Amino acid sequence: MKSYSKWIRDHVSANTPWDKFARDLVTARGTTHTNGAANFFVLHRDPADMAETVSMAFLGMSIQCAKCHDHPLEKWTNDEFYGMANLFSRVRFKTAPEGGDGNQSIFTTTSGELIQPRTGKPQLPKPLDGTTIPLDAPGDRRNHLAGWLVAPENPYFTRAIVNRVWANYLGTGIVEKVDDLRLTNPPSNERLLARLSEFLVKNRFDLKALIRLVMNSQTYQRSSRITAGNQADLRFYARYYPRRLKAEVLLDAISAATGQPTAFKGYPAGTRSLQLPTATSPHDS
Repeated sequence: MKSYSKWIRDHVSANTPWDKFARDLVTARGTTHTNGAANFFVLHRDPADMAETVSMAFLGMSIQCAKCHDHPLEKWTNDEFYGMANLFSRVRFKTAPEGGDGNQSIFTTTSGELIQPRTGKPQLPKPLDGTTIPLDAPGDRRNHLAGWLVAPENPYFTRAIVNRVWANYLGTGIVEKVDDLRLTNPPSNERLLARLSEFLVKNRFDLKALIRLVMNSQTYQRSSRITAGNQADLRFYARYYPRRLKAEVLLDAISAATGQPTAFKGYPAGTRSLQLPTATSPHDS
């Protein structure tokens, strides 16, 4: 999806604060051709799917189990799942005239509820452990979600992106796996995760500042050399953990090393594999 990929790349290039990036994506509207972020809702049309994806992407946690039942060990309940999902129940789609076949317009209506199967009634819209809003509250419910999601006092939002950035550069998250932040899966270093989260909030969700901090750390700059003292360590960063290159990076590296650029149909000469949009939809919006 070219416009979606371009939207993400443009925001990363501009170093858009992470809270603004998340807010703009979660509340996106307009055509998928002119607003790349709107493609998110084309990919995730069902309100339950939207709730699960937002929770996974921005909170680093899966709430899928709560769709069927209260989790016996974790925090989220069945009611909280449907409250979260009902924040998306008024998102609608229609074919957009511009941009070619497959482009759609994303908008919200003033009616429409998601029924909680257990009760047979609509669940009051509520962002997980945020505050509920009345069923007849005016405006786009997603704005209420976004306000809770990116609030500095929401620990899940900040810890999730800090953990992802750390895992990207160190090879292992402070919490493993990065999509599994939950009470029964504690971090390997709570103090580190807390301090980095505080740093990100203090720096107004500037991801480049966070990346700079991580890459200038002694931990990141450690040798990958295995010694008798760090041989068994796979979690606490006593050494740098070598990793395989991603497929796209490997292809680009081979092209650079051999001086033979790879040609991609429909793209100008010199385009790198990493620059190609991910094919996630039958429509190239």
